[in-house]
Amino acid sequence: MTMAELLSLSKVFDDGSHASVTDLARWRGETWLAFRSGHRHQPWPPGHIVVLASRDNATWEERARITTGLDDRDPKLVVDGGRMLVYFGSHLEEHDADDRRVPGKPRRTWSHATWTTDGRHFAHPVRVSEPSFWLWSPKRFGDHFWCAAYGRDVARDDPPLEVVLMRSADGIAWERHVTLLGDGEGNEATLHRFADGRMLAVVRGTGDETHLLFAEPPYTDWLRSSVPHWMHAPAIAEVAGKLVVAGRDRSGDGGYVTRLWELDGEHTLPLLDLPSGGDTSYCGLLVEEDGTLSVSYYSQHEFQDRPDFRICERPSAIYLARVRV
Repeated sequence: MTMAELLSLSKVFDDGSHASVTDLARWRGETWLAFRSGHRHQPWPPGHIVVLASRDNATWEERARITTGLDDRDPKLVVDGGRMLVYFGSHLEEHDADDRRVPGKPRRTWSHATWTTDGRHFAHPVRVSEPSFWLWSPKRFGDHFWCAAYGRDVARDDPPLEVVLMRSADGIAWERHVTLLGDGEGNEATLHRFADGRMLAVVRGTGDETHLLFAEPPYTDWLRSSVPHWMHAPAIAEVAGKLVVAGRDRSGDGGYVTRLWELDGEHTLPLLDLPSGGDTSYCGLLVEEDGTLSVSYYSQHEFQDRPDFRICERPSAIYLARVRV
């Protein structure tokens, strides 16, 4: 499978918590890494967001711990000129005294954003989306922010899970643009805009499939296809003329792996499996000045031999890989 080369791998964070769901950005001459820290993958007890920064990708400084009091997760970093936004979802679940979820009480989700202009001070988080719609991976393309959000229209009776393309002029106030998928067909999604203006959405399916959707401006009519394998929690970067997608896939031995693929039209080619296992993936991608690709992700592979190991429970660690494609 090895069509890409792993040049280096470092462990960035390992404090015994379930550290997970990462993202990367370059801003003000530093690399920024955000992730969730909690007890387990599930949203109880609540987790919080940690933001680190580094000038050399070796020594990291904590710049923020962000919490709303809910379960805050899946941070995404979006650079917008003189400010950097941190988007994240916040879950609310009701649990009883024995730490069991209360039957019949639905999980509610809000999307939040905070931002910084100096890299030291972050604004108080504000809600930025409709109730129960998650702005999972916002992007800044040209004059607007775009996001393939997913969730349910709580104003309707028995609403289906939808994936909706949303747009914003300022990154805070969002509006619906068009529905991409309905009837519970997908959830986590990321976007890529090509140099000619076309847009691609890669959407995690609810079965074994991953959806690929393509559109030309004004992004109202989408062509749809799919690939017959997982690309859970997709992240996209264009590297050396190739479109690289990172995500979680089955490892072939009953486990899970963080994998890189090349996406060529409607076809995928596996490039590299990163050292990973257990609960893993949710990558951040950053193209470096030398053309290599930095990949942040989390994994439990170093802890799987412990007698008390449990998948999706603490601990898990945050890693940074450098890859040549």
